[in-house]
Amino acid sequence: MIDVVAECLSLRRWAIAVLAHSSPTRPFPEVSVPSWRFFLATESCARHLVARLGSMAPTLPPAARAVLQTAARDETQRVMAARAQLMAMDGLAERLGLEPVVLKGGMHAIDGGDVFDLCDVDLLLPRDDIPPFTHAMQQAGYRFNPSLEQLSMAGGVIVEPHYDLEVGYGVEVIGNGESVRMPVCRRLRRLAPAAHLAFCVQHTTTKHPLRRGHLRDVLLIADAMNDCSPAELADVRLALGHTTGAEVYLSTLDFADSIRSHAPVHDPFVRVAAAKYATADWFPNGPTSDYPLQFDHVLQFVAPAAEWWRLVKGYLTTNRAPTSRGYSRTVARYSRPLAAGVAVMARTPYRLVALGNAFAVAMAIRICYALHWRQQQAGHVTHQ
Repeated sequence: MIDVVAECLSLRRWAIAVLAHSSPTRPFPEVSVPSWRFFLATESCARHLVARLGSMAPTLPPAARAVLQTAARDETQRVMAARAQLMAMDGLAERLGLEPVVLKGGMHAIDGGDVFDLCDVDLLLPRDDIPPFTHAMQQAGYRFNPSLEQLSMAGGVIVEPHYDLEVGYGVEVIGNGESVRMPVCRRLRRLAPAAHLAFCVQHTTTKHPLRRGHLRDVLLIADAMNDCSPAELADVRLALGHTTGAEVYLSTLDFADSIRSHAPVHDPFVRVAAAKYATADWFPNGPTSDYPLQFDHVLQFVAPAAEWWRLVKGYLTTNRAPTSRGYSRTVARYSRPLAAGVAVMARTPYRLVALGNAFAVAMAIRICYALHWRQQQAGHVTHQ
């Protein structure tokens, strides 16, 4: 596991240099092909690396070049599938008289700009519009998973309808969710540039703590910054700077801004990246996005003890709508507050157990990373 983490961290430093400077300013690291494949699957940035490398790509070792090109092709195919689905949903929304708002990477699948890898498409609709939309999607060939509230079809990406913007843990979403019509669509809308930027920052760092510094998301945020005027950028920075996670939010903005402006890049999320690689390696088929290490990084989101408690409460009671499970959905027909209570009581014991596991995994991975870091420092001193 330590070797995988070490090789992925070397690839991360190289990839950041390429993404920020449009050329391989540091030599390609000597890593194994499995680690190279694992890194690309974890960071989801192959298409952008290919675009930045350009004519320099043939200088890569043949095996690495083949892995990179395959991963870039797979990312592009997923985006093209999402684009076709979204255009079909645009026609469906017009027939129903609805105006879904396409969130995050799904919006970029339509605009024809940079390709940002994605595994699902998130849509924002009023609560009362979701049932008719879901029914129409099922008639169009989608299969509905009521426990996850997801729509899926063979050969396509998952579609997730939402009735509100939330980032979990009881953290308030910045912005008012203002949306604008997408030029190439009849009904689909997108968040206004400033709201889109703020939501992308909060979503990737709060809802998914192990994706802080995730290269695909950092590139998405950098592109969102390009859509904003200087005044809008200043407003977003000011708003995020007055929130619980100000330090993480502003570090994410600075990281993305350095890449988009081709400035010297400081990676503030290298330890989170190490934990992400280790977790994905240890739990290849497990709930890596939900529990291992996640709570440990959430606690680092704030300093005051009072805020810690608020995040603990949010961890136990939010992240999923109260009607997301079958039992609470049935109860919700009679009382939404009662359904929310049922859902909280049902999932709290499970999350308390997961909390203990998260701390144990966090401790083990941090010890491994500390030992590896010490070995690196000792080797650096020896070479000097």
